[in-house]
Amino acid sequence: MTLSKWLAALTLSIALFAGAARAQTTTQYGGQGIPVTDPATFSQSVALETSRDGMTALRRTLQRMLGTERLNSDIEVSIVTLERWLADAPSQEITKLEDVSLAGTLRRIYYLNTFEGRLIFTRYDFTRTPSGWMLTGLTFGSSWNTVNANPLTPGWTVTQ
Repeated sequence: MTLSKWLAALTLSIALFAGAARAQTTTQYGGQGIPVTDPATFSQSVALETSRDGMTALRRTLQRMLGTERLNSDIEVSIVTLERWLADAPSQEITKLEDVSLAGTLRRIYYLNTFEGRLIFTRYDFTRTPSGWMLTGLTFGSSWNTVNANPLTPGWTVTQ
């Protein structure tokens, strides 16, 4: 690997880390949310769209969840950074990593999309309201840590 390629890879890694860290804190919870009938079906459909459309699927979901076409600059930078990183890499695999719930009122579902060795982790946060389930949070990044994945917290149980 030449020095220029190494520096370019290092710069991209730093940008992805910084963008993913910002995405973690800024995409955590939406003001409006998206009503869903079944969290498992909804998160799987977005994961499949991400496989086909890349970050465009996550951008659309965030826009719906936040109730705006224009995302804040931190979220937009994170999405654009990951779009450039994925480039035209074809999707290779979709994996549901975990589905956990707390007292039947909160549910978190984690997915991994693999694109030719590039990874996109996504966490979907659902809250049960009097009228049913609502997608209230969407967090994404290029590493498991960027989706704030922790060992199973006491009280949380594996849903599926």
